Amino acid sequence: MTDTSTSSDIPHQLEHWIFMDAGEDLEVFCDASKYLRHIDDGIPEDAETSSSIVVKSRGEELARFKKLEDARVNLESEDRAKPGKWSTRMVVSAKKRYLRINVGFGGSITSMTYHDKPVAIELDPPPGSSAERRKKAMEDSAFKRWLYPILGGLGKGGFAIVVLVIGPLVSNFLKWLFGFLPDIDVNISRPDINLPEIPLPDINFPAINLPPAPDWVIFLLDYTKVWVPLVLGLIFAIGAVRTHRKSEKYKKQYPVSRRQKD
Repeated sequence: MTDTSTSSDIPHQLEHWIFMDAGEDLEVFCDASKYLRHIDDGIPEDAETSSSIVVKSRGEELARFKKLEDARVNLESEDRAKPGKWSTRMVVSAKKRYLRINVGFGGSITSMTYHDKPVAIELDPPPGSSAERRKKAMEDSAFKRWLYPILGGLGKGGFAIVVLVIGPLVSNFLKWLFGFLPDIDVNISRPDINLPEIPLPDINFPAINLPPAPDWVIFLLDYTKVWVPLVLGLIFAIGAVRTHRKSEKYKKQYPVSRRQKD
């Protein structure tokens, strides 16, 4: 269901992303559900959220996400957001045309990118938003241009980091906790079954003498909790920087007047 309210009718300034490029007409709104109802009357009445997302295509609700989290919105699908229901985050193939929404540590949108291989276009952040301040800081500092994507990558690799860092701590805690439990001796008589013996061939494999591992290999094996999260962050950072360069190249090649929908 589409609401025709304009920005002047809304008593609160929503975070409003606009993309009118490559033949698209997209709008993304981010705010509390009570404010988003001014532009989308399909938000569930019994839901009160602090930060939700509404994605519109040509004024029609395309997706409606309850939580402010990373998401990919399939722009080729004919499915639309159903009135009174939240959309489900789906896995979208990189081969399809989609909008990618990136959310940072602080619970705010850091960037959005339109993807239609081989094209990747970064959306201009709304004026005054945290995303605009982040973009300006990255443009002014080569160090932050890499630092921010690496920090974002560390956040996206959070599950792996939790497994690597928190996993052993939880395991040791459980071992310590189980040490207080009394030993229970359970004797279960097993049936005596005479299984036939199967002769197996005796194969003499040649002995392989491997050289001792270098010290740097042993160091990496001992400190996986340190370097694995950094490598994950670096991988995400490289991807983010490559996307930014592709976006800037596209924008320089095609001026706005030629890229926007007539």
